[in-house]
Amino acid sequence: MKAREKIQLFLFVSVSTALAGGCSIGREPIGFVPVSDFEAVRSDASVARRFKGTSTQGATELESAIELSGKYASLSDKATALRQEKQELLAENLGLKKQVGALETELKQAQKELTEANDLLREMVIELNNWKSSVMGFREEVRGADKAQLQALLKILRVLGGQVNEETVQSEQDGKNAGATVASESGSAKLQSK
Repeated sequence: MKAREKIQLFLFVSVSTALAGGCSIGREPIGFVPVSDFEAVRSDASVARRFKGTSTQGATELESAIELSGKYASLSDKATALRQEKQELLAENLGLKKQVGALETELKQAQKELTEANDLLREMVIELNNWKSSVMGFREEVRGADKAQLQALLKILRVLGGQVNEETVQSEQDGKNAGATVASESGSAKLQSK
């Protein structure tokens, strides 16, 4: 706003000084365009249209100059504001680029860690499946050993003269641990009774 007032004051003082000093366009200044050439340029329609749109009808040159200086001041203020906004946007853009660079390195590191974690999980799943199959195999071996032990126990009971119930025979054929356990307990009880 101060720049606008200064420009208006400068234009007002310069125009009023020129008018008060008796400056006239009729004389030909030294080293300038002759008056006849000035009149030819002045009559050009494009030049006339350029200044007609900006000033009001019947305004004097002084009022027109003041109006134009006011417009110039407002436009210069807008230009200054736009330059400042541009600088702020450039600074913000630079900050965002730095932030993006840092985030990209973090993203690459996170992707690398995730890949390593996935590989580790795959290995753990394989190991778990191997352990599971080992446990299942061991369980089958234990069942087989229990079955063989029960069959051997039944044979020992028969040799010692114990009676074998039908449950025992069925359990021998089915391979059920519960029936074999019941049969072995009943056989051992019969042995003790004899």
